[in-house]
Amino acid sequence: KQWYQRRVAITAGNTTHASIQKEATTQFYDFSKSNTLLFVEELENIVNNNDCPPDFSSFLSIFHEKIEKHFKLSKPKTSKRNFKVNPWITDGIITSVNKKHDLYKTWKKSASPQNAKGDPLAYQKYNNYRRSLKHAITAAKKHYYGKHLTNIEVIPRKHGI
Repeated sequence: KQWYQRRVAITAGNTTHASIQKEATTQFYDFSKSNTLLFVEELENIVNNNDCPPDFSSFLSIFHEKIEKHFKLSKPKTSKRNFKVNPWITDGIITSVNKKHDLYKTWKKSASPQNAKGDPLAYQKYNNYRRSLKHAITAAKKHYYGKHLTNIEVIPRKHGI
């Protein structure tokens, strides 16, 4: 087994890694890089075009309106992939997982009565992407735990417990 898969209680301060529950979190806003860039661009347009209101309360209401426009999700997202449970998951990994799902759907939609298993090229593309994503996730876990290993105290379990 890999060193990060061994069953040990890892403590950082008072919180043990084993005690963190996989609770579903609900996300109402998406502060992704693309949304942030659009938000900043629109605020810069307001300031550059001298459309900025004279008083702060009016500016604040415009600011909140732009936050709602660019960041608020139309439907709240519930996920167990949160930072406490999976701290190695990056925006790039999430994007790659979504692409993998799209490749899978494309492959499954290519099935027909003549070709029950679907398009072999679509399957090969999906399968290669799935494998490379699996390696990327493993590398991200190793990198994260290798980087943080010096900051934690490892307490091995006693036998018979």
